Amino acid sequence: MEAEQLVSGLWRDMHDQAWDKIAGYYSEMAVIRVHDTNEQFTLEEFVSMNRSIPGGGWSVDVERLERAGDIVVSVARLTPKEDLDTNFVVSFFEVQDGKIVKQDDYWGVYGSPEEWRAGTPIGKPFR
Repeated sequence: MEAEQLVSGLWRDMHDQAWDKIAGYYSEMAVIRVHDTNEQFTLEEFVSMNRSIPGGGWSVDVERLERAGDIVVSVARLTPKEDLDTNFVVSFFEVQDGKIVKQDDYWGVYGSPEEWRAGTPIGKPFR
């Protein structure tokens, strides 16, 4: 399976919350890092954490997917089913032998410009 297809499949199963399938995308020794919270997860911890997220789940929309050698970069929007903030995550997946061996996530929340720029002619919405 091509690296891009692997990452697309992972996001599809994350969208479907098919937790029993998630581990199959990763090497057993995979390292998953979430940089904005300074956390590192084993594969087992990563699946457990995602399975435990409160709020009834979310939908996942992949906005962009790019490949550079063994690295696949994705930008995904996660919209919760409950009244919570919509987040985005930029993820760097290192793929070897058809499995993800390393994942680095950078999370953010979709929001408005900073207060100091509100009302200025600097920038405009693009969505």
